[in-house]
Amino acid sequence: ILRAASAWRGAASKATRRLAAAAFKVASAYLPPDRVAEVDTELLGKDPAAFVAAVTRLPVPPVTRWVAPADVRRVVMIPPGDSLLIESDTPFRFSVAEGKRHLFRADSISGGKRGYFAILPPFDGERHDGRKLDVYMTSFDRGGGEVRHRRGEVLLLPAAGKADFSAKPKDRAGLAAFGTNSTGGYAYVPVRWGKLNSKYNALLAANLNVEHPVDRTVIFSRCRAWLVVNDFSQELTEATITDFITRPDNTARWTFRIPSGQGSRATVRLDLAFAPDADAVKLTFSRPIEKDLPGELAPATVAKLILRPDLEWRVNHEVTKAYAGPEQDFPKAIRKIENGFAFSPYGQSAEFTADAADFHIQTEWRYMTDLPFERKYGLADKTDLFSPGYFEYRLAGGDSVTLAAELKRDGATVEFPEFSTKTLRRPHEFLSASLGHYVVKRDGKRTVIAGYPWFLDWGRDTLIALRGLVRCGFTGECAEIIRQFASFEDRGTIPNMIHGEDTGNRDTTDAPLYLIVAVRDYIDETGDSGIMESRCGKRTLKEILESIVTHYRSGTPNGIFADPETLLVYSPAHFSWMDTAHPAATPREGYPIEIQALWYAALDFLGHRKDAQKVKAAIEELFYRPELNYCSDCLHADRSTTAKAAVADDHLRPNQLFAVTLGALTDDKIRRAIIDACGELLVPGAIRTLADRKVEYQLPVVRDGQLLNDPERPYRGRYEGPEDTSRKV
Repeated sequence: ILRAASAWRGAASKATRRLAAAAFKVASAYLPPDRVAEVDTELLGKDPAAFVAAVTRLPVPPVTRWVAPADVRRVVMIPPGDSLLIESDTPFRFSVAEGKRHLFRADSISGGKRGYFAILPPFDGERHDGRKLDVYMTSFDRGGGEVRHRRGEVLLLPAAGKADFSAKPKDRAGLAAFGTNSTGGYAYVPVRWGKLNSKYNALLAANLNVEHPVDRTVIFSRCRAWLVVNDFSQELTEATITDFITRPDNTARWTFRIPSGQGSRATVRLDLAFAPDADAVKLTFSRPIEKDLPGELAPATVAKLILRPDLEWRVNHEVTKAYAGPEQDFPKAIRKIENGFAFSPYGQSAEFTADAADFHIQTEWRYMTDLPFERKYGLADKTDLFSPGYFEYRLAGGDSVTLAAELKRDGATVEFPEFSTKTLRRPHEFLSASLGHYVVKRDGKRTVIAGYPWFLDWGRDTLIALRGLVRCGFTGECAEIIRQFASFEDRGTIPNMIHGEDTGNRDTTDAPLYLIVAVRDYIDETGDSGIMESRCGKRTLKEILESIVTHYRSGTPNGIFADPETLLVYSPAHFSWMDTAHPAATPREGYPIEIQALWYAALDFLGHRKDAQKVKAAIEELFYRPELNYCSDCLHADRSTTAKAAVADDHLRPNQLFAVTLGALTDDKIRRAIIDACGELLVPGAIRTLADRKVEYQLPVVRDGQLLNDPERPYRGRYEGPEDTSRKV
């Protein structure tokens, strides 16, 4: 509106005055008062054109776009201070509400990129605490025909360092406390205490191999708890949780307010700590003295705390079926020890101990315990839990008791972090602490877990992660990982997936290129170019990187090669990060955009500048679609088809951002267009892999003669259902 006003400077006085007044009203709503005060309002009557000129010199506030219909099924994030720009190709009425209370309303006016728009002023800064608001749009066909009602959501992002990581009651269903150790063991505990959502939930899931990551073994699944006051017993459940906060240092805290009879309530605090260098967890229950809480149980009143551990001993990808052996094995594997018991059904032993507590053997099975998250994925959704007995404590106000569980290893010492109320304000500080969870030991060096709680260390994922790890100060770990994975190189290939010691899966086009880019980033960050001469097995790192380039040019044993004319790299089916096999979903056989960007960066870093420029020219010529204002995701082709003869799709995916960040596209107009287009993919905490829109280039996914996707509109917003017929699609 401000820019439009400037075009009216030479118009008739009445029209100019009207538009000038509108422009000043907009400026007053969106800009700080001190900036608006810079404009001489008396000019409106004396010289409207000069007034408009003064207003249009004011800074235009930043905006976040909400576009119909693309954003109806997307939670649009609004940073503090942003106005909300609503756009549509038809006239509309728009409102933002919190519950039943409408905060803003706006009617569209003609103009803007898409035909009609409205703009809302920045939201109150106090609302920017991570809350979601409902948005409502009523649009009208220009011919006076159909009226369409749409509903979406916006998320008011907190300012940097202001994020609140506590869980409000309505948000608890899918949240969990999370901790890891240096060998890849983990704790993954639902906020809803005493509940299990998934077979991967555990207070202690241990890596039984200390040399390298293997599938974790779930040992301590959950711990049920009761508080007994004057024979009045109440379980600690989600219904009694008043507060929860988790930290990236392997700690979490629950606060419960437990009904304790005769109108009183007892506050119970539970602090969880997971050992960073051992397979061990401790649970500390305490009764803080809360003098200011009305109805609080008197500190002198001694309550009884009952804790009942529920155990399994299984690979985390499976479930326990008691009838298949555990029903006989588990009870015989219990041995009472000082302050607790040992559990050793299959060789190794886990010990559960608690000072100042009595342990009573009283075995119990909880059959068919529900795992609702697994049901969403079409997987086995019931497991059987074994409890050997219960611990009994006496707990007065100000007292605390601790239950510790540990997988015993010879010579191991266990140290636990202590819960701290210190807030991590700086995003970089929080990010670094979080990233450290994924760096673990492998054969005396380091590797990266591709994702908890499901995966082990994958070549591609590990090498992708190095780009962030090196920026966050993990330089020593990154050097170890680089040398480790470089030693796996064979004729241009790197393992795609490592399962224990098995490195045979090399179906990846991008992992070898990510290795080269990781080395480049490491040298840029540290200045340590000497790493190129370090030994990785029998060769230097430089020799290994050059081997990758040589074999990509001439062809690798698994079918990767560079197109002779353009030097673009051909990638076989299911060799990129997002196309899968069985069935071949998200088909990307041919020349994917991010592969070319990585290839360009690898050539440029290793000094093959002429070839790098040839690749860059081919990317701009063959991938960028001016009519779409973004790049094709893939030039689809079989191995006999050249890059120039391949078919460019129109799928809007985030992979093209690599062409921007790795320097494979340098035209500023194109780069800005790509970034703007990919804004449509942003959602809270992530970026979508495909835009929610129709496509012209259709990629049907078929399994056993059955069409599994909608080729015209392939976006699917939820990752659920059976893997081979739904989730992969």
